[in-house]
Amino acid sequence: MAKSLGISSRWMWFLRGFFVGVLVNGTCNAVSYFVRSQGWGALLGDDAQPAAIGFPLQVWHSHHNQHVYSFENPAFLPNLVFSLSVSLVCGITAAYLAAPLDRLIATFDGDVQEGERFQFSLRGMLLFTLVAAVASMVARGLASSPYALGAIYLLGPVSLVVLAMLPRGLRWQQRVVILGPGSLLLIILAVVVGLTLDVDVEKILLGIYVCWTPQSFLAAVALTLGLVVYHRRVLVSGDTT
Repeated sequence: MAKSLGISSRWMWFLRGFFVGVLVNGTCNAVSYFVRSQGWGALLGDDAQPAAIGFPLQVWHSHHNQHVYSFENPAFLPNLVFSLSVSLVCGITAAYLAAPLDRLIATFDGDVQEGERFQFSLRGMLLFTLVAAVASMVARGLASSPYALGAIYLLGPVSLVVLAMLPRGLRWQQRVVILGPGSLLLIILAVVVGLTLDVDVEKILLGIYVCWTPQSFLAAVALTLGLVVYHRRVLVSGDTT
């Protein structure tokens, strides 16, 4: 007997796809920082190291703590048109695939509901304690070191995903909720560590953006592809029994 599906409208899937396009463009812009800049120094407080960002065209650069950015930049309009075009294509594609996407979400939610209820196992608790202890030790030892800020840039998303995946029996929406407060706490920690190193807050937030956005995008792509492969029979046949 087929399960009832919480069907979303094509308009809703269009909006979801549109925001995926926004994330794609955000990721491209974040990666462009590492292509256009000369290393990581500017993110860790080196004002003398040139930095730039912009995809497909450069729209901002900084040198010797002088920032150059303007909405009148000739590259701004082409970048905006490119971003909107990619987002519209993603939105239209998602709307066209609304039915199989609904089946995927319904099947995934059904698997969790029919499985175990939420429980924090002893193994999960021990792993959580270990992660917290190691993080605390590293934070105390490197609080005034650029390595601590670099670690937050590089390992922040990974650590958050690990913490979100530790509890068993959670629906994916609940795991996403866990990521919110965790992300905020890590950003606050990054600002505190950065200020002890005399790094400007805007540079810290720029580091969070250019480092976390690509990692988050790759994680989302990997999880989505995993779900599609695991439930490919349902997507093709439409069978949700």
